[in-house]
Amino acid sequence: MIDSSLIQRPSTMLRRVDGEIRLWDERASAIYGWSRDQALGSVSHSLLSTQFPGELKQINHELANRGYWQGSLLHRDKQGKEIRVRSTWKLLGRPHSGDALVLEANQPFDSKPRRFCSASLGDLSFGVAEVLSLQPAFG
Repeated sequence: MIDSSLIQRPSTMLRRVDGEIRLWDERASAIYGWSRDQALGSVSHSLLSTQFPGELKQINHELANRGYWQGSLLHRDKQGKEIRVRSTWKLLGRPHSGDALVLEANQPFDSKPRRFCSASLGDLSFGVAEVLSLQPAFG
């Protein structure tokens, strides 16, 4: 069972458009079981065995056109346990540039069936400030 104090705010990662994890916060480590060092450089969708609500290509198209995407994802933690999350992605930079990044906030569902805990674009601005202040600059 996930400690409820860890899910009051979403876990936050910063990744390249291709999924390579560049920043990983402590809530992500607590929820998913991988340390920051284990997660950095991994492809997020492979590490978390992500199951998407549709085609990833279509989701990335929506991200490129709107600048953000929100939806429900199914992840697996390090032990293989399924974790359903509400995921919010915010595109940072131009979608087809080599330096574009995606800020991703993942909030596990609360205990009530079919109801999300809140994770919004506002949470993302807090998340990026926190992640960037806690982790060294990346190259």
